[in-house]
Amino acid sequence: MKKRYKNIICACIVSICTICLTACGAKKGTSEAISTDSNATVQELQTEQDYRTAIEKLGTDEDSLKLKVEYFNALWQMDVFTEGDFDSLILIYEELGYMEEVRETLIRKHTYYPSEENLALISNVVVAKDSSDQAVATLMQELTTYIVDKSTDNVNVLIVSEDWIKAMQDDLLGVSRRTKYTGDSYVAQIISDTYSTTIYILWNDGVLTYYKCSEAGVVWGSTSWSDSSYNGTYEITYYNQDGSFIKECRGTFTDGISTGSFEMDFDGDTYVGEFDDAGLTMVEQNEDVSENGGVTYAYNSSGRKYLYVENISVDSFVIDNAYLGLPLYEEWK
Repeated sequence: MKKRYKNIICACIVSICTICLTACGAKKGTSEAISTDSNATVQELQTEQDYRTAIEKLGTDEDSLKLKVEYFNALWQMDVFTEGDFDSLILIYEELGYMEEVRETLIRKHTYYPSEENLALISNVVVAKDSSDQAVATLMQELTTYIVDKSTDNVNVLIVSEDWIKAMQDDLLGVSRRTKYTGDSYVAQIISDTYSTTIYILWNDGVLTYYKCSEAGVVWGSTSWSDSSYNGTYEITYYNQDGSFIKECRGTFTDGISTGSFEMDFDGDTYVGEFDDAGLTMVEQNEDVSENGGVTYAYNSSGRKYLYVENISVDSFVIDNAYLGLPLYEEWK
């Protein structure tokens, strides 16, 4: 499936390439001549070498960088654009802080010079959005409502909708996109691609909501983020791909490690455990589990059923955020 999408992406991108560079130049550049070291204006330059010479003579101030965009746009129209020109234009957009244009230019570069490196770079670019983008703002209003309500069915429908793919994935398949959306009461970081969607929502009160949908199913989590770690009560729920409930874990994080009381709803039972301040289990160890090199960490109400892990010692087993399927939050710049 992935190989097929990699082939599709090039075909999809080609259809928008011709207009993209002109649009980017017009969007952030200036149509009027700007004084430069070379004293040349767009109108005075005619040949490929004229433009390349002028680009070399321009400085690194904002006006000069914008004029370089105009000159590279002219080279694009002349059909003399090289791989090095793509790289130079990407660096210019980075200097200007135009990350959406960085991503668009990387996509165009990949169309003509496809490589795994280009795909990785496209996936790592973070594009900032806010309420000024009405299409994204509308999607985010729906998304946050559904996630707070744990309405996983609605979230899963939303993230495969035409509106979502257009706004969050640039109408292209096979390459993930990173979007950082700043709302009035939260900041959301979203990785969206054909195969999975990962969402972090950090609310102004420090609560962090996590959502991941993939071929394996859905993970929904809520806890608090402080001092660059997870601290405070947590609730993490797991669903199959068809939306059916698997299990739910509840407890308290201390620097990302579960301490104190722990509960898991699983297979019709609620299992309860207890961990000390270091995250080590305090429950009685089942003899059979211990003899086989495992650790028991929770029992159901009857005491006859228990949860355990294999091939680890009592003094080294802890339940941390990674064990629970909650990756560490990392703020995108």
